[in-house]
Amino acid sequence: MPLPITLETIAASVGEKKPLLRDALIASGRLLELPITQRPKILGEWLREGDFGYLYAPRGHGKTWLAMMIGNAMATGQSLGSWQAGENARRVVYFDAEMNLPDVQERARLIGISSENFDWLQNERVFDLIQRGINIADVEDQNAISEILSSGDVFIIDNLSTAASGMAENDNDAFDLIKDWLLKLRGRKITVIIVHHAGRSGEMRGASRREDMAHWIISLKDDSKDGESKAWVTTFKKCRNCQAIEAPSLRWIMDTSSEKMNLACE
Repeated sequence: MPLPITLETIAASVGEKKPLLRDALIASGRLLELPITQRPKILGEWLREGDFGYLYAPRGHGKTWLAMMIGNAMATGQSLGSWQAGENARRVVYFDAEMNLPDVQERARLIGISSENFDWLQNERVFDLIQRGINIADVEDQNAISEILSSGDVFIIDNLSTAASGMAENDNDAFDLIKDWLLKLRGRKITVIIVHHAGRSGEMRGASRREDMAHWIISLKDDSKDGESKAWVTTFKKCRNCQAIEAPSLRWIMDTSSEKMNLACE
């Protein structure tokens, strides 16, 4: 199988000399002939290996619940609602940068997260061990996270505001602090999902440039009715991987009144 075109393979093809930008040029005819394999589906038609996407909602509208359930579905190789299971189960690393450890434990228990493919990077445990938090806008911490991730993994960041210290939300240029790192993860076929807050307008909070490189963006809006523990509607604001008919809005009803959460989707 031909090797993917990367700076490393280019360097190997031209010897020990440092590759130049001209070495990366691909003639149009050669581009059409390259044996490119389609990226595997991970969940539904909308999520593929190496994707970068956002899941956002106002406070308390279920974004962390859904992010955890998406992670659990990928770790176990199962479907979630009408989103069909992917081709293979995936290792998931969930970076919780906000919640207390007992709350994370309770949600994991209710959802039933117990797969060996699901690892937690939990802020309180991290602080107890290294006496400081993790900042994804810091190059040293980016490198440390990259070391624990492998090709094909899924990395969920919950959430952007608490995980990226010192990155001004309304400054387009500030996103450059993590953009190159995210591109490196994409190059390693690592899928990145960022949980984020909605602003007062209901749209995703902060500067708009951060949306440009996203493969998809999902919004959640509360739709709870009398007699329901919790309900929300998911809507794709952007989806590169499929047509709108393949990624319709869905209503999710969550019941946490028993020992294990029950989820319905319509």
